[in-house]
Amino acid sequence: STADDMRKYAHEMRNLDVYTVEKVEMDLKADFGDYWNILSSESQVCLITGLTVYLDFFNKYGDNRKIDYSSSITQLCKAMEILSYNLFRTKYVKYLKDNNVPPERHTNVNGMAIKLKDGKVFFPEESSGFTLGSVPRVIIHNYSGDHTETRNKNKTISADFLAYCENVLFKGNFKDQKELTEYLKDFVKGVEDIILIRNPSTHDEIMDIIRVEACGDLLLKVKKMIYHLLEKINLTELENKSYKVKNKKS
Repeated sequence: STADDMRKYAHEMRNLDVYTVEKVEMDLKADFGDYWNILSSESQVCLITGLTVYLDFFNKYGDNRKIDYSSSITQLCKAMEILSYNLFRTKYVKYLKDNNVPPERHTNVNGMAIKLKDGKVFFPEESSGFTLGSVPRVIIHNYSGDHTETRNKNKTISADFLAYCENVLFKGNFKDQKELTEYLKDFVKGVEDIILIRNPSTHDEIMDIIRVEACGDLLLKVKKMIYHLLEKINLTELENKSYKVKNKKS
């Protein structure tokens, strides 16, 4: 597919005599190249489903703003959520544990460390509390949830998370810390935009075609958040048995 946004892609597919789930999968594989196989099969299925539902609805109803696309949005977001859980929760917690970072530093982050009644704090192996909304809290130090531009400029990346990115997740793939920090802030802004699309301010807002296209353009077609995240990760480092940083300056 040569289409560089969701709507162009929908028009392109509409012009075919017949398009299939296989065609959608083939297009995604072409868009992602070798990075497609880094995604879990569950994430792949979510992306294929989300796009197929969008195309089906567009084919049937065109630009009708009274059609609810939430089933498509949910699948696209879920693909990002699964990837985020793996990189920003499972692998990050492994890094924190391997480097003896006290879990107390991460108790106020959704789905990270938990505190028991007796005061014991630890990182549980799994977490049902980790969602897309947890991502900014993990990356940004003392994240307030304020999406305004001025607040954006003042955001600082969590020191532990930055160390994880530099030593494991993106090791060697940014020219310096400034470039990495800018990427992370921009990534957080993208996640915030997706959260605002998925969780509208009022509950009677319909998840219409404009929302699903904005979501797809952020994740897949224009900003390509998933592609650029996969492009930057250091697979070799992520596959290491231990994330212990050697000669770590304390």
